[in-house]
Amino acid sequence: MNGNIFIIRILCSFFVLTFCLFILIKNRTSKVNQSFFILGISIFIWLFFFPLANIFKNEKTIEILLKICYAGVIFIPISFNSFISALLERKDSNKLYYYFFFLLYASSL
Repeated sequence: MNGNIFIIRILCSFFVLTFCLFILIKNRTSKVNQSFFILGISIFIWLFFFPLANIFKNEKTIEILLKICYAGVIFIPISFNSFISALLERKDSNKLYYYFFFLLYASSL
């Protein structure tokens, strides 16, 4: 893999993490900020571990890194749903959210 592309991908992942931490620090008690932080953590996991998997040669290491990467990918849609529900202040989707979150968490293990 080209070294410049690797550095850009890793920097983008840390930019996402920094941005999400900044949003969370602004108001830690807000459901919107908390759900955006969870969304950002999922995106960070995806963006950080995928380039790492490209630089290793050992197949077991690559497999472990890609499993971690795809665990982040699995949580992106459900955390995006949580963020939109919190942003729109919808109360009816909370039970459904926790049910799907548990199912996705269990399936990613």
